[in-house]
Amino acid sequence: LSIYFVDTTLAHPEIAAVGLENEQLENDVELVLRRNGIPLLRKGDYPNPDRDGRLLVVVRALKQNNRMYVVYTEVAFRRRVYVKSSADQGGNALTSTFAPIWSDGVLLLLDREKVVATLRDQIKDIVEKFSLDYLEANPK
Repeated sequence: LSIYFVDTTLAHPEIAAVGLENEQLENDVELVLRRNGIPLLRKGDYPNPDRDGRLLVVVRALKQNNRMYVVYTEVAFRRRVYVKSSADQGGNALTSTFAPIWSDGVLLLLDREKVVATLRDQIKDIVEKFSLDYLEANPK
């Protein structure tokens, strides 16, 4: 079981305007995962979608005024899951999709000057929690 994809999405252009970048978040997340011994596939490695999962980091923000932002951050681990098809299709076929099997998030009201540092710290904290749960569920 490996994590083959770390995706960060800044869902509001204003959040990038205060200096937060996808690459910065991806590096932060990958560093926490590697430090905790979570297996990551390298870019270019071919994942096994039935075995490997993807970690998604989403940051949504709403600018309240010139100084304040309401920010929601979520980290979710998604894996392929299989569901039996409906009875009208015979009921025996399997359909697959990626679904979250672990997620955590935080809603914050942040001053413009503290957005980048606070968000980076919050995301690292959530990824630390994920790492502990992942290692507990997947002992070596």
